[in-house]
Amino acid sequence: LEEYLNHLDGISLSDVAHTTGISFKELNTLADLIEETPKYALFCGSGLQRYSNGGQTVRAISLLPPLTGSLGEEGTGFYFDNVQIPKLKWPYPLNGPYETRKALPIGMLAEQLSDIERPEIKFLWIEKGNPVVSVPNSNKLIQQFSDMDFIVTLDLFMTDTAKHSDLVLPVLSIFEHADIVKSYGHNYLNYKKKIIDPMYQCKSEEDIFRLLGEKFGFDKQLLPENDDQTLRDLLKANNMETTLEEMRQKPYLYPGSQKIAFSDFIFKTDSGKIEFSCESLSEIFHINKLPEYVPLGESAENTPEIYEKYPLHLLSAHSAEKINSQQMRLKDHCEISQKRVIFINPHDATERNISTGMDIKVWNDRGEIRGIAEVTDNVIKGVVAMFAGDYEKTGAMVNKLSKGFNADLGYGASFHAYLVEIRVLEKY
Repeated sequence: LEEYLNHLDGISLSDVAHTTGISFKELNTLADLIEETPKYALFCGSGLQRYSNGGQTVRAISLLPPLTGSLGEEGTGFYFDNVQIPKLKWPYPLNGPYETRKALPIGMLAEQLSDIERPEIKFLWIEKGNPVVSVPNSNKLIQQFSDMDFIVTLDLFMTDTAKHSDLVLPVLSIFEHADIVKSYGHNYLNYKKKIIDPMYQCKSEEDIFRLLGEKFGFDKQLLPENDDQTLRDLLKANNMETTLEEMRQKPYLYPGSQKIAFSDFIFKTDSGKIEFSCESLSEIFHINKLPEYVPLGESAENTPEIYEKYPLHLLSAHSAEKINSQQMRLKDHCEISQKRVIFINPHDATERNISTGMDIKVWNDRGEIRGIAEVTDNVIKGVVAMFAGDYEKTGAMVNKLSKGFNADLGYGASFHAYLVEIRVLEKY
């Protein structure tokens, strides 16, 4: 803690105000509120992670409650996610050792896919994702796809990824087979029952693996059928104190779950304490052991030559109407004629003679997208914002503009770390 406090001594509120664009008065008000109410609940969203410095940013925020003793009691602490339930173990272990030859950070897929050697990748199997839309640098990823010998995609819909594949295998929806599932934000294990029979010739991923395994002569015991016995084996292998029959009646709460986070003041760190200074993070990710501010991957500080051409930061937030690129098939949200809204600050709009309702173009060296302007104070000066997840046919597939940046922690993608320019589009 002393090391961290000494680190903070070199940072003034005036410095913070200058860097963030938040006024000195507002920062003082926030500090006063915390001083007046030292025990409070601090909620953190997900967008803050998606920067080149996202991990250190969230670390700094998460350390505010411990500084004031706002921890281990009801109504206190740092709220982000609830992931106390352990990762489920597969009940049919391989007679190893078997290792994954290579893993790539998802945010760098477009940049690094062709870098793998011994052997180089020529075949892609894609499931549970739509990388052409959801991964940074879409245009480069599409080029990488064109260099592949063969691509297979498993999906329910003809996504942009499926369109760039040689073979598309239709799979079951969540309504067409039973399963045991975890979800975000809670510690319940749920039984998801089958609602309807599979339609047409669609198959589950498990059944596809089993059929392929038979062709290749693999051990069938490693590729079990998607049935009740497999689910029972899963519960048994993970020592869950419940049965499949009980789970059909109610969800199962993991016995080790804490109602109040860290009420026992046990912390799973190397030191067993809250680590304001963390040696292990520094060693693994080559970052400062103390939370620190580092300018964005593309920014006036880091890349002045790019900033001179493209002086606006583009944010691509999640929409309340869809999950990434999912739900785009719903009729109300997939009209090709419906132009996508791009939010602009009044100062930046005035400089470029842009008014609400105008057709505009957003571009950089990696690509361009189009949409309709909405001038609003909800976006700060120097920032352009829109929603992510739109397909190519909308003209607003935002990851055409993004670049692969690893976040500083956890190998996450940095969707908010690049620059663009905008102008009025004479014809849409």
